[in-house]
Amino acid sequence: MESLLASVLLVISPGDILISEIMYNPTREFGPDDSMEWVELYNAADNAINLEDCMVSDGNNQLFLDEYIFEPGAYLVICANTESFISLYGEGIPVVSWGGVWTKLSNAGDELIFYSSDGLVVDAVNFLDTWGIDDSGNITKSPADGGGSTLERISYAGDSGNPENWACSIDFSSNVEDPDNPGSFLCWGTPGERNSTASSVSD
Repeated sequence: MESLLASVLLVISPGDILISEIMYNPTREFGPDDSMEWVELYNAADNAINLEDCMVSDGNNQLFLDEYIFEPGAYLVICANTESFISLYGEGIPVVSWGGVWTKLSNAGDELIFYSSDGLVVDAVNFLDTWGIDDSGNITKSPADGGGSTLERISYAGDSGNPENWACSIDFSSNVEDPDNPGSFLCWGTPGERNSTASSVSD
């Protein structure tokens, strides 16, 4: 235990933890927004980080994370409702518990800020519902805006606030069938694992 604690970062710097994926407007087949929204974090630091008392906010509501040793190179989900999340994604995805008020992400776009326990801004994303729209004109609405997809970070080293560094998830590993297309399954993101659109973890 002593050696583990010695390897845990006591001071978190900007960029150590990244907001890597956002489910801000789940499709109605998944359930109500307030139950099915979630945010994924990635530990880009070289050491484990204790997330206790770190905060996530949309500029209004605030939620404070419980104690959790976040290993380097690992992914972690903060979800609006743990029971609802597990009912869709199963029990194998790391989830951190929290206290406070869920951010209730706006479907038109919102701000997400991750703070260290001492109030330092570690990462921030101010996304819009236009992020992920096909520039070719093949689609006129982002699949992440109620279509079942998530917004995924492409480059982990890239700018969090750059819309070109975010794309809609392209995996189809869901077990929820698309009611409008029998035999096809709704895209639902990649919580707890590398993003389907990521260029590479080191990029």
